[in-house]
Amino acid sequence: RRAYRNEEGNTETDFINILTFGNQAENCAKYLKKGSKISVAGRIQTGSYEKDGVKRYTFDIMAEEIEFLSTPKTTNNSDSNTPPELTPIDDDNLPF
Repeated sequence: RRAYRNEEGNTETDFINILTFGNQAENCAKYLKKGSKISVAGRIQTGSYEKDGVKRYTFDIMAEEIEFLSTPKTTNNSDSNTPPELTPIDDDNLPF
């Protein structure tokens, strides 16, 4: 989140793609959900592609290390034996 506000008085947010593969990607898919806090260390990768005649540029982070910092509070007690931090991600509720 940016520290300044736009003309309407709202803060602006940037969504940056984080790319990961292998076991690390499987763990993220299994344990992260919207609102989870993580720390990511990696490298920046830029690229471009053309869509509908318009050149688009990409800016991604290739994750080398991901640390799970916290999980969002949940009110869903569907499986009381599974701690909230081990609840699989719900892809239908993501903003992207």
